Amino acid sequence: MMSQTYHPSEEGDLNPIKTRIGEMTTKAAALQTSTPVEFNTPEILASEKKLYTDSQALQKLIAEKASDATITSALEGLHDEFHKIIGLCSDGGKH
Repeated sequence: MMSQTYHPSEEGDLNPIKTRIGEMTTKAAALQTSTPVEFNTPEILASEKKLYTDSQALQKLIAEKASDATITSALEGLHDEFHKIIGLCSDGGKH
């Protein structure tokens, strides 16, 4: 989902994130309740919470018809947090 919305934004196409932000927020919420025990560390849990909170904030920006630059910046932050989670999971929760 992240690649399907983020990579088009790199080319200036925000339609994927604008139309799928609800799905992204739902998936971020689900991630918080489905963390495998081996990844249940304070760092990962905090990052998952931030991913969810930031996705809600992006959803609000989109609903309020924020500028494309503002949406792009928020999506970049969400993308960075997503990759932080991947990194934390790759090294056992310590990043």
